[in-house]
Amino acid sequence: MMFGDTTQTLTNDNSQKNTNVKDKTIDTKEQNNQTTTEHQNDNMLLPVPIPVKSKMLITLNTSLIISKPRFIKKFINSSKIRLAVVYTLSLAIMAFSFVQISRLYSQKKSSLEITTNLQSYITETKNENGKPIGSYSVDFNSLKNLNPDTVGWLRVNGIGFDLPIVQSQDNNYYLKHSFDKTYNVCGWAFTDYRNKLDGTDRNIVIFGHNRKDGSMFSNMTNILNPDWYNNEQNKYVSFITESDETKYEVFSIYQVEVEDYYLQTNFNSEEEYQKFLNILKSRSTKDYNISLTAKDKIITLSTCGKDNKHRIVLHARKI
Repeated sequence: MMFGDTTQTLTNDNSQKNTNVKDKTIDTKEQNNQTTTEHQNDNMLLPVPIPVKSKMLITLNTSLIISKPRFIKKFINSSKIRLAVVYTLSLAIMAFSFVQISRLYSQKKSSLEITTNLQSYITETKNENGKPIGSYSVDFNSLKNLNPDTVGWLRVNGIGFDLPIVQSQDNNYYLKHSFDKTYNVCGWAFTDYRNKLDGTDRNIVIFGHNRKDGSMFSNMTNILNPDWYNNEQNKYVSFITESDETKYEVFSIYQVEVEDYYLQTNFNSEEEYQKFLNILKSRSTKDYNISLTAKDKIITLSTCGKDNKHRIVLHARKI
């Protein structure tokens, strides 16, 4: 009986052990299930990779899209290149502007120096008592050694012009060349290339720039002011050539839109020329009360107005 009891006891112990083993196995499975469930819950909080066809890797997290770092680097590099190009262009523009300003300053300085030096080539004639008699002598030989294109000397009261006049084969050259024939945006005063200057011209036309620095015909803008045209001393213009010293009396001053009409130098008949003179006279800002006939010869001075759409013009007849 003791053996049987012992056997029963062992059997019960083994059963208990097996039960404990099963319980442990069940606990382990439950723990694994719980762990698996927790991992699944945790994975739901992590970003889920989404495959795409392009070379970019897009990761979705609540609606946030992050670009691939290589693209960002490429964008940054291209921005740096653009910035470098803009910086280089800015420096180039600044350098070009500096060169242009320096060039203009140098040309203006040169023009003023030439203007000053040329004053020594004209001398006012004086009587025995040393008083001026209103006549002038010009050293044309020396002037022509400096510039063979020299054809005369023009003096206009009230606008500060008292310089030699040149003539080229066209009306473009001296727009950007100085008296010494160097390139200069100030240009020089010149006669129309069609003028003969042998005493037969009915209309001698002289052009000059309207410069802000006060050179050439810049002061011609003053002729439209009452202070200028009411001054009797400003009524006369002197034009001296190698063969003649001529005085002209102003009969018309005005501003007009750009045209070629008043620049005519040749006329087919006296009737055409008379009509021409009448039109010029009718345009005048001031009525000079001067009668003109087809026998009269005139001189015309022309420069730009305050804009390129207009011209300021002076006409004077030979006395």
